Amino acid sequence: MSNSNFIQLLQDKSFKEDIFAAYDKAPIERNFQKYTVIEDLRDLFMYMCQQCNDMRSQGRQHLSFTEVPPSQIKNRILEIAGTGLSLSPRKQEAYLSTEASHDGNPTVELTFGVQGMSLMFGRSNAIQAVSFNLVHEGDVFEWHGETAIPRYSHSYLTDGNPIVAAFSVINLKDGNVLCSYITRQ
Repeated sequence: MSNSNFIQLLQDKSFKEDIFAAYDKAPIERNFQKYTVIEDLRDLFMYMCQQCNDMRSQGRQHLSFTEVPPSQIKNRILEIAGTGLSLSPRKQEAYLSTEASHDGNPTVELTFGVQGMSLMFGRSNAIQAVSFNLVHEGDVFEWHGETAIPRYSHSYLTDGNPIVAAFSVINLKDGNVLCSYITRQ
C-alpha cells in the first residue's frame, strides 16, 4: 500500500459510510459529527504516512504500513470505529501499528491507548475504578500478579528519569482486582 492508497481510502465514500455505521452501533456513544470522523481519519492517515516516510528515510522498509494490504487497514479502522473510540492517534484512544505475523508477513495490529481504555472501562457496570501509572527508573515497584495490586511508590524526584514500565489496576465492584503491566520494551 503506497501513500497514495491512503488518499484513495480517504476518498472512498463506501468506506466512510461503513465507518459512520460502525460508530452508530458502537457501545461507547460519542456522538461524533461526520466532519470530526473525517478529520480523525485524516489524522490517522497522516500519522501512518509519517511512519512510512520515517522508515523509508532510515532505510527500513520492513513492517511498514505500505507493506500491508489495504483491506487489513480498513478492517482495523472499522474495529476502532466499532468500539466508539477516536481514529486520531493524537487523542491517545487507539493506535495502529505493524507487526510481523506468524508467517513473517506484516500485519496491522490495534492497540488501545490509555484514554481509550479509560473510556471503555468507564462504560462497564462491573468496574468501580481504573488507574494507570507509569513507573520511572528509581520508583519502587513490585509485581504480585494479575489479581493483586502491585506495590508501587513514586517520588517527584524520579519524574525526569526514564520510564521503565506502566501498569493498570482495575477495581471491580465485587472486590476483585485485575492488574496488568508492560515494560518499556
